[in-house]
Amino acid sequence: MPDAGDHPSRLTRPTSADLVIVGAGLGALRTAEAARRAGFSGSILVIGRESHPPYNRPPLSKTALISELTSADLAFPLRSAVDDVEWMLSTAIDRADLAQARVTTSGDQSIHYDHLVIATGRTPRRLPSSVAPDRRHVVYTIEDAQRLRRSTSAGERVAIIGGGFIGCEVAASLRARGCAVTLVCSGDVPLERTLGRRLAEALVDRHRLEGVVIESRSRVLELVDRVDGVAMSLEDGRTLVVDAVVEALGSVPAADWLADGDVVVEAGVATDPWLRARKASGGVWSNVHVVGDVAQVPHPLSDQASIVLPHWSTPVDTARVVGAAVAASARGERVSALPAFSALPTFWTDQYDLHMLSYGMPATADNHELIAGSYGSECVVGYSRQGRLIGVVGVGMRSSVMALRDRIGQAI
Repeated sequence: MPDAGDHPSRLTRPTSADLVIVGAGLGALRTAEAARRAGFSGSILVIGRESHPPYNRPPLSKTALISELTSADLAFPLRSAVDDVEWMLSTAIDRADLAQARVTTSGDQSIHYDHLVIATGRTPRRLPSSVAPDRRHVVYTIEDAQRLRRSTSAGERVAIIGGGFIGCEVAASLRARGCAVTLVCSGDVPLERTLGRRLAEALVDRHRLEGVVIESRSRVLELVDRVDGVAMSLEDGRTLVVDAVVEALGSVPAADWLADGDVVVEAGVATDPWLRARKASGGVWSNVHVVGDVAQVPHPLSDQASIVLPHWSTPVDTARVVGAAVAASARGERVSALPAFSALPTFWTDQYDLHMLSYGMPATADNHELIAGSYGSECVVGYSRQGRLIGVVGVGMRSSVMALRDRIGQAI
């Protein structure tokens, strides 16, 4: 895949397209492919803030912090089905007028569409702080990962604020490079909410064994630049001084550009089961769809009316539904006659030599039990809610996990 500067579409500035996709990541690419597979023959324009064509993001918190990688190393191949797709990169959308079927760039260029796909993903949460950028990091883009890697070296003190998967993966990667790592989280045990107490404790024990200092039940109040490093003021009155800070505090939907539109934005952009954007005034936008982790979607496994699925599989799974819906709508067919979104969520994580694979929604379980193996080693854990298996997580033991996958959603 060519770099953005070499991409022929960078020479054009279209003023309209049959399908406009805002966001140029994996979800955008898979949506364009799915629309073409479903028979959509109209023009497709993808508009993205980053300067790179779509690239794989999971390595950013893993191998990209250990080895020098570029967006070209992580780029997804462009299949022939999307050879005619226009890519308008390094371009931010400032606002949308959904009633007039128009989006406007930060350069005040107006672009009309017949169909719009919202694929802008999420934005990392940040603490209010004036700490210098080379000492304060997030890991969301390839530039973020490169900056963090260049700014840290063996022996340097790094604090990671946030005990989710990104925080834990960054901790493992920086320890592999010899950094002195402290993981600060507000809960009792990192990852407990997702994995349950026992499996989360086993994973934390491994981090401690590898030399990571865990500061549980600790909330950061302030970050201050000092000559000797970044001073972190904690809620319990202590101050920790480190050389660099990584904020892994979760994310919010990248939906500011929809502020003036008639849409529902909560934890994500709310949709109906066919991923059509819901109107704040009631009903849905028949020509506006949402893909990826910016979407807040109904799901048959969830105990909530709708849920955000912040997993690598979400852009791919939602794109299949949206591509088919756009093609059907363009033919004048009823979108509601198509299968609704119901893909089984999945995620994986690599930390040290541990590989963890999950299917379903373990975070919404009211009970979990060890099915095979033992905590602290390879194991499989099942997660249920009201007697119904809704998730399975395995550390190793992939074949056992896969054997249970098809039982998710059934009564146990």
